[in-house]
Amino acid sequence: MSTDLLDSASLSDAKPVSETPDTEGWQPSVALEQQGTPESAEVSNVEPPRGFFRRKYVLDRVVGIAMLLPASFAIAVCWLLVKLTSRGPGFYRQTRVGCGGKTFQLIKLRTMRVDAEANGIAWSSGKDDPRKTKVGSFLRKLHLDELPQLWNVACGHMALVGPRPERPEITPFLEKLIPGYQLRHDVKPGVTGLSQINIEPDTNINITRRKQVLDLRYIGRASHILDLRIIAATSLRMIGLKGEMVMTMMGLSQRIDMQDLESVAYEFDVDESQLWSPGKPLPAVSRKPR
Repeated sequence: MSTDLLDSASLSDAKPVSETPDTEGWQPSVALEQQGTPESAEVSNVEPPRGFFRRKYVLDRVVGIAMLLPASFAIAVCWLLVKLTSRGPGFYRQTRVGCGGKTFQLIKLRTMRVDAEANGIAWSSGKDDPRKTKVGSFLRKLHLDELPQLWNVACGHMALVGPRPERPEITPFLEKLIPGYQLRHDVKPGVTGLSQINIEPDTNINITRRKQVLDLRYIGRASHILDLRIIAATSLRMIGLKGEMVMTMMGLSQRIDMQDLESVAYEFDVDESQLWSPGKPLPAVSRKPR
């Protein structure tokens, strides 16, 4: 899709895909601050530590293969539950944008009805999204639907930790609405990440903007220790520990200040129902941050 057409374009005609993110069991732990903090991230100053990421990708693939083997039994059981309890495939593939803007096929366990996006691409409508199946709600609550992505890590499409990959039908819109959004494509997307464990899944453009702040913060400060802390926090949440408690334990709670929000064109004092999300046309005149 040409970005020249984005002002009048809508995602309602995009090819439907099978499901969207979910907020069930999610407890955001990001505080919005009025004053600047040491955590502030400037969009223009993010530079990935290239040497670290080269080493990280090799290690991630090795760990991904090692984790995939013992996870195979759990994946098989979950696949069977999905097949037995709802119509459609147990797995689904969805095109996502990866490192360098290249696309790849992300693999997940299906957690929604096969007609979940029959009317077009959409983000989550909340934790009570009626499109989820009963088994799907359970899988999402424990994040078991993400386990097949270890295959993507083993194949080198993804890293264990990094920004969440978005769909190519949505990415041009986000690049137009969020300054520096394309910088996330300097690194491989992750199965989990700093933004995913701190902020609820996307339901509107302002949530995506807050995630962009933390994704760039991760890219600029990435280290093996930080990765281990994020993976540990993700694992603890998978067994049911509360998000805020886990973030505090692992020292991963993040502050987002006003300067951070302004750097990603955050829309202040705008009702959530008026914020952009997939399926809506872009505003004719972009709203300016306060």
